[in-house]
Amino acid sequence: WMVPLYSVGSWLAMRFRSYAIYIETVRDLYESYVLYSFLQFLIQVLGGEEALVLMLKDKSPTRGVHMWGLQWCVKPWLMGQPYRKTIYERDNRGSSAVASSGSKNAVDNKDP
Repeated sequence: WMVPLYSVGSWLAMRFRSYAIYIETVRDLYESYVLYSFLQFLIQVLGGEEALVLMLKDKSPTRGVHMWGLQWCVKPWLMGQPYRKTIYERDNRGSSAVASSGSKNAVDNKDP
C-alpha cells in the first residue's frame, strides 16, 4: 500500500498546494507507522524481545564493531544490551528528575 498512497499523496500535494504540508505530514505519519509495524513484526518472528536479547548476547563481540571511519564518531556497542531511554521530567516542586526505562527508578538530578 505504500506506493499507491505515496502517489496519491504526491498528486494531492501538487494539486492543492496550500494543503501540501498537511498531506505530507499524514504521509510521514503513515510511513513511521509502517516502519514501526515492520520492526515489531521482525521482533516477533525472531522469537520476541527477550529471546532476541538473549540471541544477541550469544553473538560474537566483534559484530558490535563499526566499519572504518565510524569508530571515531560512535562507540562500539555490546550485543544484547537493552537500550535505555532517558526522559527528563519536572515534578511538582519544579526540580528536574531523570527517569530511565530500564530497571532503575527515577533519580533526582542535583542542580548546582
